[in-house]
Amino acid sequence: SVHKSLQPSRPFIFFSRSGYDYILRRTLGSVHWNKQISKQWKDIQVLKLVDYEIMMYRFVKADKHQRGSRRSNNKRRTQ
Repeated sequence: SVHKSLQPSRPFIFFSRSGYDYILRRTLGSVHWNKQISKQWKDIQVLKLVDYEIMMYRFVKADKHQRGSRRSNNKRRTQ
């Protein structure tokens, strides 16, 4: 639901004590960057805040043209 309400190129940031492999698998369905994920998210960063023993997750929503939106195939004919 975050992806639906978030504007393109805007970040969504959250914190968790769970490891990245668990969180990424639960939120994205995979730990590895793939075509499906790249259509929805432009960038994903995971940072470990050592002093607090917590992970920071930063997701940036992909732009419309990057997500593979439909493009018009109307090409002008010139003679």
